[in-house]
Amino acid sequence: GIISLPENVARWAYELYRPNGTVVSQSVRDQLLNSFSGTRVPSWAGLDETYGYFAAKRSFELADSTIITAYGHPGGGGGYVSLLRYSPELDLSISILANSEMSFKGSCTGEKPTNCMASAIFSAYSASGDR
Repeated sequence: GIISLPENVARWAYELYRPNGTVVSQSVRDQLLNSFSGTRVPSWAGLDETYGYFAAKRSFELADSTIITAYGHPGGGGGYVSLLRYSPELDLSISILANSEMSFKGSCTGEKPTNCMASAIFSAYSASGDR
């Protein structure tokens, strides 16, 4: 019986991963952010991420060719898809929740649609100057 809206999930990522987040101590956050292995999940699996303690770390290339890091977790299966990401460079968290497996890639060739959308959101936010 737990229901989360995208706003709740994005707030969770923001408070979990940002340097002054409120849901865990700085010591626990340091352990989380230093837990990522150097081994990447192979791109043939549809992912290009490293994993740590129940979290993923991924680089995104923005429209202006800037590379940012984002922490979070991809999810989905069984008729839905989700994505949670926080970028320390942008101090922005995003959440994508869909009641579809999003198998249509459209212009996101070679990339999972959720990661493609995340990159577009990060790029638009970065270009907007709202930081």
